[in-house]
Amino acid sequence: MGGLISGCLGSCCGAAACAGISACCSCNFYLSLPASRAVYTMAIFVATGAALAAKYWGRSISANANESCRYCGDAGVMRIFFGMACLHFLLAVATIGDTRFAAYMHTGFWFAKVVLLTGLLVGGAFLPLRGLLVFGEMCRWVAMLFLLFQVVALIDLAYSWNESWRSRDDELAGEWRWRGSILAVAFALYSVSLAGIALMFEYLAADGCALNTALLACTLVAAVGFTALSVSPVAEHGAILASAVVTAYVVYIAYSALASAPDVGCNPLIER
Repeated sequence: MGGLISGCLGSCCGAAACAGISACCSCNFYLSLPASRAVYTMAIFVATGAALAAKYWGRSISANANESCRYCGDAGVMRIFFGMACLHFLLAVATIGDTRFAAYMHTGFWFAKVVLLTGLLVGGAFLPLRGLLVFGEMCRWVAMLFLLFQVVALIDLAYSWNESWRSRDDELAGEWRWRGSILAVAFALYSVSLAGIALMFEYLAADGCALNTALLACTLVAAVGFTALSVSPVAEHGAILASAVVTAYVVYIAYSALASAPDVGCNPLIER
């Protein structure tokens, strides 16, 4: 009896798995818009994890850990994101305009997308070093636009967050529960930011590292200036929470830049 039940369950699970795979491979398989966004976001996180593994542990986990390892180190990172960049560029072109085809391309054809991404990743292994250097230089310039977009998105998020908590505070007829929460979060962000700047001055701005010192000084001055501007009458719609979020983000960007510097004398993190 137990064997019969197990056999029936196995058959049902197998049939369900085959049906699911067939549905995914079918051109008629579409996801909802939130589900599609979740899949794209998960793909970016997976690619980022693979890039980190290739950069720091690529040679240790590779069966061919020598100079011919194409997905090791910085070259591996660029090859992975070359495939991701090509895929998203093609999707961006295919989804131009508010059309039915654009909607189908955004939420469907998942099997074709997986096949295309696999082909791009495999093809990236044959990309010559000169091509990788050109792609890396292009990424440097495009990254500035991406950082600007991130700042705008964070400011919008911080203002929405601030307005949401202030509206809740107004509903409580003068209680400072939510307004106090805004001040507490802003204080925490400023504390972390100042601690980060102090640590970077201590460990990443040694004697002779004038560029690092200047970058940290500009970061500190910008943080103080943004904060003073946000609480002054000049900024009619200023918010301390938005300023705190931008300050924390600017400090993170400064750390990311200094931690990526190739100079061992000014970046002791390279030795770790």
